[in-house]
Amino acid sequence: ATLDDSLQVEAIAATVKSFWWRSVVAMYVNNELGKGIMLHLSNALQDVEVHRSVISPEASDDQIYMELSKLMTNQTRVFVVHME
Repeated sequence: ATLDDSLQVEAIAATVKSFWWRSVVAMYVNNELGKGIMLHLSNALQDVEVHRSVISPEASDDQIYMELSKLMTNQTRVFVVHME
């Protein structure tokens, strides 16, 4: 990751931790830039003990529905969106 990416994910993880958010959904563009920062964000969120939800770009409609159903059950309220 670039220095800017590292600073972004550290700031996001620190914000999540300071508000005691336990479940976070990260959405991103499925390209090299998005994949790169999401790996670092995922690791940073793991460091602050936050549940991460991951949906593969190749997921079927049923798999997406199942994951979204779990998110609704957990009452997830924090969504991090990364775009170009």
